[in-house]
Parts: sequence; structure tokens; C-alpha cells
Amino acid sequence: MSDLYFQIDKSHFEDVLEQFRKEMQKDINEAVGQLAKMTEVKILELAENGLHTTFDVYKANLSSSNPSDGVYVITLDQKAMWIEEGLPPDFDLKDGLLKNAKVSKAGYRYAVVPFKHNKGPSKNTPKAQDLVNQVKKVLRQENIPFKQIEKNANGSPRLGLLHKIDIDSKKPTAKASTPALQGLRIYQNQDEKGKVTKGIYTFRTATDSPAGKDKFKHPGLEAKLFMDQAYTWMLSAWENEILPELLKKWGAK
Repeated sequence: MSDLYFQIDKSHFEDVLEQFRKEMQKDINEAVGQLAKMTEVKILELAENGLHTTFDVYKANLSSSNPSDGVYVITLDQKAMWIEEGLPPDFDLKDGLLKNAKVSKAGYRYAVVPFKHNKGPSKNTPKAQDLVNQVKKVLRQENIPFKQIEKNANGSPRLGLLHKIDIDSKKPTAKASTPALQGLRIYQNQDEKGKVTKGIYTFRTATDSPAGKDKFKHPGLEAKLFMDQAYTWMLSAWENEILPELLKKWGAK
């Protein structure tokens, strides 16, 4: 009895398997990319529902990238991490305010900090909006428009410092030395394109001198952890929705 030998050319099967692998990997990469986009949208949705005046700051510092196939990174810049991770009670804001500060003759750093009082209501905290309402009331009494651009007799816009008013108001914090609306100043400025804007401000000085020791202290901020919440949501979406669909498409059990 003679032996019978068979040798099968597997190259055709290997080509099919390789094509199968490439198509599956393509589907996985697309699914992961879609999930990354959905997660970024989820973070912004959580932030929009959980924030008020700081949402624009959070949104501006959130970004995403795709450094390689199947790898997606969502990043929150350090500038907004104080919103994500919160601030401890009595957090000293001067650490940030004095980073690029001038130095006085006595050797102390200082910076003039502007507080704008004619921002849109959506960008104001309830406390800041109370101050805005006070400003509006006094300006009405003084016949000074809050929004309208003030003009000269010839119809041209008035420019520069227009008004300086001391408004009787409470101190912003127990350790503050100046009422919140003392030294209110109203400016009008014109840009290169001729657009005139009005700004209503008070200015305060932050310094690391002994006199400024207890000034510019933040009462603290609860951590929002939007990215942690979105991460939990992402895992659930992958395990319960996206992965089962991929397995179903490719016939896995």
C-alpha cells in the first residue's frame, strides 16, 4: 500500500483572514472614534448643566486629539483644572494673579485686577448680578446709560474715562477693606475697525505685601469631576451598546 500525501496552499486563506482582520480593525477604530466624540459631548453636557459663569472657561480649555489609529485623548488644560478638581477653603488667588506682576519700590509684587460690572447676566454669579443691579439703579439716578454708547454734541462717541462714581455698597468679603463698588469707572473705547464698546469697572490691587495677606482668598469650590463622570458613562456605553453591536456584526457569541 502506497502513502498518499496532501499539501494545501494556505496563502489564499491567509489573504482572506488578513482582509478580515483589517476590516474588523477598521470597524473597531471607527467605533472608538465615535465613542470619543460622544464622550467629549457628554463632558460638555455635564459642564453646561453643572456650571454657570465658568462654563465658557471650561469649554475653552477642553480639547481632543487622535495621536494614532485607535487612540483618542480628551484633555482639560491646567487653566480649568480648578473647576474640575475644586479649590480648598481660603485658596489664595494671588498665586495666579501675581505670576507676571510688577514689583514695588519696597520689593513686593503687585497687580491691578479689573472687575467688570456690565457682563451679560449669564456670565454673572447671583452675587455679581446683585452688584450689577445696584450699578444700574445708581446710573439711572445719575442719568447715565448702562449699555447705550454715550456721544458728544456732534454725534461722535465719547472716548476714554467718562465717569467715576463711588457707590454705597457692601464689602465683597469680611476681610475686604473696600466696598465692592467704590471707585466705579466707566470707559468707552474704540477699536481699529471703529467699533465702540463700553466697560464699567472697579479696580483692586493684589499684592504679596503684609497688607494684602488675607485679601483675594477664595472661599473654596467643590470638585465637579465631569471627566470622571463621563469616563464612567463611556465604559457603560462601550460595554452595553457599542461592543455588543460589533460582536453581533462579526458573528461572535
